[in-house]
Amino acid sequence: MDSATSTLIISIVSVLAAAILSGIIGTIIAICNDNRQKKRQFKLDLLSELFGQKVQLSKDSKNKDELNIALNKVPIVFSSDKKAIESFKEFKNDLRSPDRINNAYIKLLKALCKSVKLDYKEFDDTLIEETINVK
Repeated sequence: MDSATSTLIISIVSVLAAAILSGIIGTIIAICNDNRQKKRQFKLDLLSELFGQKVQLSKDSKNKDELNIALNKVPIVFSSDKKAIESFKEFKNDLRSPDRINNAYIKLLKALCKSVKLDYKEFDDTLIEETINVK
């Protein structure tokens, strides 16, 4: 084999290796990004559910099952965020004091918003606390 042929073969092999390697790296990055997006969306869905179920915190609400189901998902969905879990533990402790539940719930919602990088600073606590109940 002459040097021109070997150079050509090396060039072809290098291009193929680079193409295959870049494809593999691109696929890995896409899978990681997709997994991260799915986890974030799962957290956003639960957070949205918790905001929607806050009406069940009112004393008038007899059926709190949906809120309880959503709250029980928090430790597993937000397991990678220590601050969110800590806020959840504080919320659980505050359940023993009915007069502190609303403030604890607001604090929990804010911690979960922070976990998913959802800016809640544009609205105040009363907007979170007050529920809309159209009859």
